[in-house]
Amino acid sequence: EFEFGTTEEAEDDEAGFAETTNGQVHSEDAEDLPDGTGHRILCIGGRSEIDDAASAMFAQVLAIQGARTIAGVHSQLEPHVLRKLALEEFDTAVVTMLNPNSVSHARHIVRRLKRIRPQLRVGILAPGLDGETGLSPDRLERMLAATHADFLEQTMELAVHRAFENTPAAAQRFAPMRIARRRPALVDEVQEVRAAG
Repeated sequence: EFEFGTTEEAEDDEAGFAETTNGQVHSEDAEDLPDGTGHRILCIGGRSEIDDAASAMFAQVLAIQGARTIAGVHSQLEPHVLRKLALEEFDTAVVTMLNPNSVSHARHIVRRLKRIRPQLRVGILAPGLDGETGLSPDRLERMLAATHADFLEQTMELAVHRAFENTPAAAQRFAPMRIARRRPALVDEVQEVRAAG
């Protein structure tokens, strides 16, 4: 079973809180981040072990700010495993994806999470999109619309702010699941032909 991380556990590591990939979060910036007390957040990697490591780092940042956090791994997003997660225990889920080519994959993850818990806010942390120059607001907006996530950010700092927002989850519309109709057995068709003959 998962156990929520606590602020006390995170404080032990705060001194070593250093720059992380393109997210650019530093220990001296921690005081500028909002208070996360009362927030329950699932942090999970999107597609690889590298995503898992970055997600765990982000979960530590949130815990330092007072949030109750859990760091999951990308394999738990598989449909047969995902339903075993107690998503009702979370207000927000943040999926970390370092590979810019994985953003299209994020749409499927968002859909899976929100099918199980529509009230869950699902955000994407994707510093690998363009960490040095950043993407234009228009392009980010288009990417956000394509993924159907509640937010999409390129830096840990902005993702922390968005994760701590007290806003309802965006409404989602899903196409009804198709149920394959059972085709008549071939043997029945043969019997009908014989009966007719």
